[in-house]
Amino acid sequence: MKLSTVAVPGAGTARRRIGINPHLLLATLAALAPAALRSQSLNDYTEFSRLLRVDALEHLVFCDPAAAPASEPFVIGVRRDSLGRPVQLTRFRFGNTDTRSDWATMRISYTRYDSLNVIVERRTYFDGTGMAVQADWAFSEEVYRRPDGQLLQRKILDHMGKPANDSSGVHRVLYRTLEPGVYAQEWYYSSGKAHFGDNLPLRPFAEIGNAVYFRRFKTDSHGNLVREEISNIDRRPIPFPGGEYVRTYDLNECGLPVKVSFLSHDGGSMSDSSGIASITYAYDTSGRMIEWHSFDLKGKPKGRRSDGVAGMRLTYRQFDGVLVKEEKLDERDRVMK
Repeated sequence: MKLSTVAVPGAGTARRRIGINPHLLLATLAALAPAALRSQSLNDYTEFSRLLRVDALEHLVFCDPAAAPASEPFVIGVRRDSLGRPVQLTRFRFGNTDTRSDWATMRISYTRYDSLNVIVERRTYFDGTGMAVQADWAFSEEVYRRPDGQLLQRKILDHMGKPANDSSGVHRVLYRTLEPGVYAQEWYYSSGKAHFGDNLPLRPFAEIGNAVYFRRFKTDSHGNLVREEISNIDRRPIPFPGGEYVRTYDLNECGLPVKVSFLSHDGGSMSDSSGIASITYAYDTSGRMIEWHSFDLKGKPKGRRSDGVAGMRLTYRQFDGVLVKEEKLDERDRVMK
């Protein structure tokens, strides 16, 4: 490819009709490249956690600190700024940069716009070699908040920083505070047209169908999801895919759900289309779900209508965290064949 124009930020545009010195070009690009794009190692971090999740208000949450990261099957290195905000994360497997996941390093910047009274948090993703990569169709995400922390919206951008849509077709998610701890959520295409809701990785919300255009949810004082309900484009309550109208959550110390209960639209206890009224969950120290059990309104084990499964046990290989066994359980807690 013939290069005839070199654009250097702050230096204007220089047009040349002859070839460009490749060594000078590479040196210029290297000087302009952010240091965060280089390959990361454990020595670049002093804080490590076994678990990363995103809470209902788009905060990055880290759980289970790791004291000996080099010997851990999976850890996340965290670097923070002087305000304590995370500015860079890298995933490691046994001390080496993780090359199996969709991204290895997340870089986070914060820009304050006083004229708009907002702070924009931009998350950009890179692979183990420092190349920018997509995470669920996004090269970067922007989260907009008021200086007091109030969440306003989340946007998805392409590699040029322009509006993009995720795998569900969503470009941005808007949030409105209805009352302290209670919020409304809605979705939009990049064209600005309303879109049905989507299900994002790492987020705590339940799966929803294509008829959902609004979600109303409640959080605890830490931003963890404790209740959610959904409605259609006419803002009328509709059930989740399982048939329940409201889902409430009991949480562990990391904010992961240990029990979900189903309610009707008027707040009374109800069962879903399989007769299940609640589900309990258990996790290992890395935050992986290792067991779940479902129950009816009387608290007795209840299997799914489709296959009779009333629980499941999952076993992960200690060496690298790979799922090696999945046991389905019946209503008597027996392994199904």
